[in-house]
Amino acid sequence: MIVALILVDSGTLIDARPAALLESDGRTLIEIVTATVLRGPFGGTIVASPPAFSADVHTALHGFAVQHVDAPNKGGTHEPIIHALKAAANFRQRWEKIRAAAATRFQDADDEDEEKPKPAPHKSGAAAKAKADAKAQWGKHKQNPDVKVRGLARSFDRDGVALFRAEHPLVSLELQAQMVEAFAREAATKDDEARPFAQALYEGRRGYPILMSTDGAREVEGLAAATNFDDWLLENLRRVQDVAVQEAGAVEAVRSRADLDALRPKLLKRRA
Repeated sequence: MIVALILVDSGTLIDARPAALLESDGRTLIEIVTATVLRGPFGGTIVASPPAFSADVHTALHGFAVQHVDAPNKGGTHEPIIHALKAAANFRQRWEKIRAAAATRFQDADDEDEEKPKPAPHKSGAAAKAKADAKAQWGKHKQNPDVKVRGLARSFDRDGVALFRAEHPLVSLELQAQMVEAFAREAATKDDEARPFAQALYEGRRGYPILMSTDGAREVEGLAAATNFDDWLLENLRRVQDVAVQEAGAVEAVRSRADLDALRPKLLKRRA
């Protein structure tokens, strides 16, 4: 399962507010990004925002099926990512426990129907069985011509985290599905040699989303709060799977009102 993280950046404020809270056609950028991510192939979505703006983010996303986490950056620019990754790890742990318990209950019910006394399966075994069942159910869709369907099918093949930035409002369903598909295929073909990170690459420019394996996420979580994550990733390019994409949305970001004005026609077109 892949957990999606949407990071609201407070590093660059516009009129004393994060870019994520700027509006286009009556919707904030965080609403636009979250609506897209929620339709993607992810097991859960976490929105990490600076405490000073968390109330505004909560209000903007009222009714959205997301988990909120406060992500201060008093210790450095990487601190919000650390908080977000910890929340993702906790989410995964809770999800795996619930899934294992559900698998055990269903197995027990099957045993009763068959009237054959069987020992209850070990929880970890039940979780593994449930995961294998999910893979089998979606395996037939891995060659589907619809990239979104392929991405959803592939999301069962590799656990990890997908990091989005709320100031990148033009990430599409197709783009995130392509990233998930490439990330999972890497693991399927290279097994233990699979690179732990995957990054969208548009015309030579590095963008978002960035996907991390569970091991990669733990490594990034352990970095110092003062780390510049983008620079750190550049220093570790041999461990990064470059995913060539055809969508400028991977690199187009809003860091000023001029940026928003430039992207507004594309945002309106996307909504139409």
